[in-house]
Amino acid sequence: MKLSNRRRDVSLWKELRPPLVTSLVATVGEDGSVNASPKSWWTPISYEPPVLMLSVKPESHTDRNIRETGLFVLHLPTQDMAKAVLHTAKPLPYGENELDDQGIKWE
Repeated sequence: MKLSNRRRDVSLWKELRPPLVTSLVATVGEDGSVNASPKSWWTPISYEPPVLMLSVKPESHTDRNIRETGLFVLHLPTQDMAKAVLHTAKPLPYGENELDDQGIKWE
């Protein structure tokens, strides 16, 4: 298969990557706005110091909050949380809390 800069075959990347674990990424913006969304494109890249690499859609609420604060929290949800975690992908206006929307308790 030949790869070209003009057209990228996304299926190739899916074949090269191991099974994805969907996690919940939570962020808080400078104004205190909480955002949460399911993410699968993350991987640990260093144990000491602990560093994760996370891929997010540019201009998303998650991207905005991380750029503002430099922080995010990666949660590994339990099986009983799976449906609520996936529903945090529902588009909400900036500033509306997806955790509250799905009844996920947080502090």
